[in-house]
Amino acid sequence: MMNDHVEVFVPGRLCILGEHSDWAAGYREINQNIEKGYAIVAGLDLGIYLKGWRNEGLLYEYNGKKIKISCDELLEWNGKDFFEYVVASARIMHMKYSVAGAKVICEKMTLPIKKGLASSAAICVAIIRLYNLLYQLGLSVEEEMALAYEAEISTGAKCGKMDQICAYGQGLRKICFDGDKIEVTTLNTERELCFVLVDLHGDKDTKKILADLNSIYPFPKNDEEKKLISALGYFNKESVINAETNIINGNLTGLAYALKNYQNRFDECVACFSCELRAPLLHELIEYACKMEGVLACKGVGAQGDGMAQILVEREDKTEIIAREIRDRFSYEC
Repeated sequence: MMNDHVEVFVPGRLCILGEHSDWAAGYREINQNIEKGYAIVAGLDLGIYLKGWRNEGLLYEYNGKKIKISCDELLEWNGKDFFEYVVASARIMHMKYSVAGAKVICEKMTLPIKKGLASSAAICVAIIRLYNLLYQLGLSVEEEMALAYEAEISTGAKCGKMDQICAYGQGLRKICFDGDKIEVTTLNTERELCFVLVDLHGDKDTKKILADLNSIYPFPKNDEEKKLISALGYFNKESVINAETNIINGNLTGLAYALKNYQNRFDECVACFSCELRAPLLHELIEYACKMEGVLACKGVGAQGDGMAQILVEREDKTEIIAREIRDRFSYEC
């Protein structure tokens, strides 16, 4: 604690491979035929910067927007707006640890919202961590992650536990999901991984995507539904293990193949179950980017949809050239 306040930074995360396998693996407790979930995730340098003080009730401010509610109001508040995840996280801390509250100023947010980079998880983790530090609760990173997950699902989101990995900060990690359990392994690579992240400026309803796909679980009723569960299960496992090997060995060509193969299977076997996953902007960019010099692969991000795309680039000196061409061609932010 610095003087009478604390400062918190929590980054977003880029799911390089393995999206949706986290919540899918949660159904293993009901159906053991469902495969464990696997993902490769990178903690970013984009994130949320908070400053907080002890306070009676919750006061949260960001970019001219403000919410001020008492502890009693905190327990009853059920709004569905900009403050939804902030209030849910503060409520969890008030209920579980009987803390008074916090005055929170979001000083800066470099993380795009609703673009598949775990902005909702990042704000939940950030609020939980701020309370943890303010009231010296001594919670571990894993306990912060569990509380942030509880806060997020209390809003009605049917997410898994991948996004809360942002609590670990920056770095490259492989995650295994088995029911409620997660296992995290740090990955090292012999070659730098260079990505261009592209904001598609499209609309994306992650809650609908998750609700649509969750409705197929835990027992498939036909061959098409079996293909979905296999795509997020056994096929996903093989893809992540293949990508992990190529990352460790610095084989960018092999990693690119894994990313392209995954996107093709996702489009074939998963996207058909939610209209949000038709993603015309994403697929137009994929078709264009894969013809560009220096581009190795292009795929969706997070839950997929028309939020954000990731482009694996051959080497760092190509990133700005590729970003500039995409900006000129599509007016997208890179």
